[in-house]
Amino acid sequence: MAYVPKHRKLKIRWKVAAPLLVLLFLCIYILVSVLHSAVSPEPKRYTICDFSQEKTAERLSKQYKSTYAISDYFYYGETLNLMQNAYHPEGNDPLAGKTVQLNNLCTGEKFPFVFESAADRQIALDELTPGMYEIFVIDDLQPKRAVYTSVFHDNSFTTVKRKGSINKINLFADRNFLKKDYQKTLDQDYLFLEVKAAKPSDKQYDVILDPAGYNKDFTYELDKGVEANGLVEYQENYQAAVALKKDLEAYGLRVLITRDKMDKAVDTYGEKGRLGAAYRSKARYMIHIGQNESTYDSVKGMEIYHSNYSSATFANALLYDLKKHTQLTGNTIYATDLDNAGVMSADLVEGVDGRKIYDGDMYIRESGGRATAAGMYSEAAATQNGAFAKDNREGIQTISIYYSYFTNKQDAAYWKDNRAKIMKVTADSIARTLHVEKNK
Repeated sequence: MAYVPKHRKLKIRWKVAAPLLVLLFLCIYILVSVLHSAVSPEPKRYTICDFSQEKTAERLSKQYKSTYAISDYFYYGETLNLMQNAYHPEGNDPLAGKTVQLNNLCTGEKFPFVFESAADRQIALDELTPGMYEIFVIDDLQPKRAVYTSVFHDNSFTTVKRKGSINKINLFADRNFLKKDYQKTLDQDYLFLEVKAAKPSDKQYDVILDPAGYNKDFTYELDKGVEANGLVEYQENYQAAVALKKDLEAYGLRVLITRDKMDKAVDTYGEKGRLGAAYRSKARYMIHIGQNESTYDSVKGMEIYHSNYSSATFANALLYDLKKHTQLTGNTIYATDLDNAGVMSADLVEGVDGRKIYDGDMYIRESGGRATAAGMYSEAAATQNGAFAKDNREGIQTISIYYSYFTNKQDAAYWKDNRAKIMKVTADSIARTLHVEKNK
């Protein structure tokens, strides 16, 4: 009879098995977590200055007891204007005369700007380095953190192309802007300005050139301009614009001419007109090129006009350089300052609303957006330009240059023989004023 061993009951040593099971489950948990993380990474939170998330939240959530309320803003050229009250061209804002300081949270740099009433004499955006800025108003010698009276985000503005790059400007005030990523709410709508370097767009321009003439929306026939001493203004202005465009592009600037052919008629007002093209181009500066005439053939000299709402800085720089490097001189007939003879603000004229607050030069007035009360002067301005110009916060800083009197033989002869040189000097002066360096 064969031997049958007794059946042994399996015994589990729980002192050994329990830790092994825990270790197994832990390994499975870690493996699943790693795989889940690889498939669904943690959402990236908003950060600034290459800061960590913790440092970003700490820097941006700082709150202040002493504040200064801002209720309006606009751009003119590359200048950001801030106002305590809603903007009115008739009077100065309480911020005029105060110092506004921008503190870069990324670098620690401080940029103080003494505010003037002129629209090109406030925050010079071309001077700011990339970073995130807190804005302070120095009021009664005390720095007060700028807050806005409502929530807004505006990131549509870009600066002129310099060294192959532009800066994108993000101006905003929103106490909840950290809530989504950091579950933090500020106590007020603090005003921030963010500057980021970016690649320029080929569909956007820096400078737009407007050669006067060959429009028909005011005379109902083609306007050829001044015809005297063998010169026809619309032809000369267009050829000058072509040369100036080439000279400015040598500095890397993106330049557009309002007429792409000498004999192409382009109206001034309206979406399809010169001004509509100027706003669509997103150019920050416009140079209106013209010539003069007089019933007296002795009248001569150049005239450079700027807005009543801007300073004479840009115009004076052009005058200085053109006088220094060419034989052009300023017209002294209307001069009150012989050193700057030829530089003038456009005459103020009365609009259909009875207010004498409008620049008489239509190109300067209608291109400046809110800064120059565009789209309000006349019924034509309101109906044809109002939709894109009246409330536009991105005003184009425009200078009208009337280089010579074609009715004066000396002026006409010098222009004819030296047009290329005059445009080269004009381009160099514009680039110097805009702090743009030549391409290497």
